[in-house]
Amino acid sequence: MKTADRKNLIFLCFGSLFLQVSALFDGTHPNLLYANILQIDSIEINTWRNNSVVPGLSRAISLDYHYSMGLIFWTDVLEMKIATMHIDNMLNINEDIVRTKIGRPDGIAVDWIYNHLYWTDDVYHHIQVSNLDGSMRRTLIDYGIERPRALALDPNRGIMFFSDWGSVPRIERCGLDGRDRQIIVVTDIAWPNGLVIDHKDERLYWTDGALFQIKSSTLDGKDVKTIIKDVKYLPHPFGIAVHDQYVYWTNWEYKSLLRTNKYDGSYVETVQRDLTSPMDIKLYDSNVQPNLGGNVCGYFNGGCSHLCFPTSPWSERNAKYTCSCPDGYDIESDNQTCTKQGGNAQLIIAEHQSISRIDLESLQSDALDVTGLLNTVAVDFHLEKDLVFWTDVTLKGIYVSYLSGGLLSGLGIRKAIISEDINTPDGMAVDWTYDHIYWTDAGLNHIQVSNLDGSFRKTLINTRLDEPRAIALLPQEGLMFFTDWGINPKIERCTMDGSKRYTIITKEIRWPNGIVIDNIGRRIYWTDGYLQLLKSSTFDGTDVFTIVQFAQKTFPQPFGIELYDDQIYWTNWNDKSVYTVHKYKGNDMKPLITGLKAPRNLKIISKETQKKGTNLCGNNNGGCQHLCLPVPTNLNSAGYSCICADMFHKDNKLECIKKDPAELVKDEL
Repeated sequence: MKTADRKNLIFLCFGSLFLQVSALFDGTHPNLLYANILQIDSIEINTWRNNSVVPGLSRAISLDYHYSMGLIFWTDVLEMKIATMHIDNMLNINEDIVRTKIGRPDGIAVDWIYNHLYWTDDVYHHIQVSNLDGSMRRTLIDYGIERPRALALDPNRGIMFFSDWGSVPRIERCGLDGRDRQIIVVTDIAWPNGLVIDHKDERLYWTDGALFQIKSSTLDGKDVKTIIKDVKYLPHPFGIAVHDQYVYWTNWEYKSLLRTNKYDGSYVETVQRDLTSPMDIKLYDSNVQPNLGGNVCGYFNGGCSHLCFPTSPWSERNAKYTCSCPDGYDIESDNQTCTKQGGNAQLIIAEHQSISRIDLESLQSDALDVTGLLNTVAVDFHLEKDLVFWTDVTLKGIYVSYLSGGLLSGLGIRKAIISEDINTPDGMAVDWTYDHIYWTDAGLNHIQVSNLDGSFRKTLINTRLDEPRAIALLPQEGLMFFTDWGINPKIERCTMDGSKRYTIITKEIRWPNGIVIDNIGRRIYWTDGYLQLLKSSTFDGTDVFTIVQFAQKTFPQPFGIELYDDQIYWTNWNDKSVYTVHKYKGNDMKPLITGLKAPRNLKIISKETQKKGTNLCGNNNGGCQHLCLPVPTNLNSAGYSCICADMFHKDNKLECIKKDPAELVKDEL
């Protein structure tokens, strides 16, 4: 066959596929679009003809479309991305529009009026929005949410519905800006996998994978009805769609697509069987995306410089819409203009006899204006108070200075806040919400805490420790993680008052030098200088996996570790460098900074790394006389604990009374 003939044949094959797909979506026949893991397929309703729309995918889970623009969007949880393609794309050329800071996007929804894209993330535990091209990305909901999954939008009313299948399964609704949240379904619900709005009947439908049922309610969660509950037909329902008098759903167990009467669940019918792994499903039809009231943001985007959202129908705000900013931007006083948050993220590195500060974008560096350092190991900061703290294991102390330079109350450019009864402070962490400092002491085998000025010093843990080293805090949840590289190496978790200790990592660990918390991903990451690796686990020590395993001959000696966006940063003792790598994929490892003196611990200075949470101790220190330390909030706890400094005990009135000599001797014993 001649080359020209072969090219013509290829063109004819692609052209045939193009004509097939174009005919399917010409608007004359409604179609069912469904994600089938490795591809996105369509089924023409009535003829039940099945066609491939987007082939060659890795693990497609959720999908949606913009009818008037002819765009299909889908999520891929294996490649951790959101992609799009035009429905008339003859060569199946698709575009990745979200690839960074994305974990497991289980749910996706398109706003066809305001032209926004919404998605849930089961790894980052949040809901985000962006323009249809992935720009102007904003986190709408990242609190009070555990396992977000399905999404459904009603842009005509300005409402978003989402499901959460965490420890408190539920369905919520809110405005398209993520505000005015309301829980509308919380009973008889376990795994709400799929959501769909029936615009004709103004009802919400959902599948429940654990309770083998499909239910519906009004848009405010009332008049809940069970459409069908049958383990035979719904052993694991996932995606859901509505068309005319039918409700359609995908079935994981039977790898099939079924439908039944949407009012009473009668006449169950299998529409398609022997599928690969059917996930989300959408009805492709113009009636699914009506535009009834127009765009309240208007032609000029409501005067908003970036994002404009309609307010919810039940909002108490006296406005039809609200202006919002992408992540990393702040709204100005006019409530319309967004400006980029000042300053680039910076690295600070404890370098033996100096502390370096390096701009993450330009990689320009300078040294903090502090002198007299002999052997710095740990470093941390308090951004709001403009303070930097460090430990010196030769001087046997913890010191503080200003991040921006200058004198500390006339005492010079540094101040020792802890200089007595301290031996080897290898690890240190600052609580930027409750204003405390925590540190490990490998010489005295304990973990202590104090106020930022060193006052009200308290020993939290002094048992079952051999060589405590790294420490990391999660103030908004009252959790502390620390490492021990002694005879029995381990990583432990406890509350920030030192109680409720749990050993979470004991296997494949020798020298856990550094540890960092990923609050968004709900994981911890650590370095091991002996085993020469970077590892990660969930907060309870499960789902352990290796990010990077270095070749033994290189002997890199990873020590300090930090996390920013999707990247891990760590110091390398051996070649005096800082490296970076993707926190999930472990690929694209590269040296970021070389030629350092003796890098130990490092931190990234950014508003994102020290987001200010709620201080439950309040203005009155929670009624505590000495220390008010955060602990997890539950039915038996208000979220904090009153603790007295060493050499004091607490009486019934929460007052701290100095211990008598006999008590001190007993404590020593």
